[in-house]
Amino acid sequence: MQQEFDVLLEYWIQLRFCLNEAWDTLILSPVHCKVPGVAYTHPEVAFVGKMEEQMKEIGVEYCIRKFPLLANSRAKVIDNAEGLVKILAEKETDQILRVHIIAPNAGELIHEAVLALQYGAASEDTAHVCHAHPTMSKAVKEATMATFDKPIHI
Repeated sequence: MQQEFDVLLEYWIQLRFCLNEAWDTLILSPVHCKVPGVAYTHPEVAFVGKMEEQMKEIGVEYCIRKFPLLANSRAKVIDNAEGLVKILAEKETDQILRVHIIAPNAGELIHEAVLALQYGAASEDTAHVCHAHPTMSKAVKEATMATFDKPIHI
């Protein structure tokens, strides 16, 4: 498992380097920050939103909350609970700024976060959306609930 994690981490570092190189020549408008990125590895890695470094540079204060897939019922049922959902939300307004998902089918799960960013949703807004149970998408809901300290399963 450690070897698989090391390989995934190396792919992630290479992907991030490539993205940083591409973005160095591009002025990131708010529209560009709403385009999801997905690495089709095992498990998949998906993200959307402004990078943490960018937010630090412009002085945005944010909180980070994580929800491990080990606490997701569907992930347990399919015996594939490696990964997490990480949400960065602005401290003052609770607006979702960035989402990372490492999970089976992360490329499918990231679209809920894209929608939230597109419409400037707060974590609490998305937490109130009903999700079927048990589903992998409930991990996204639980992560948004964690931003205001109300996750159900952790």
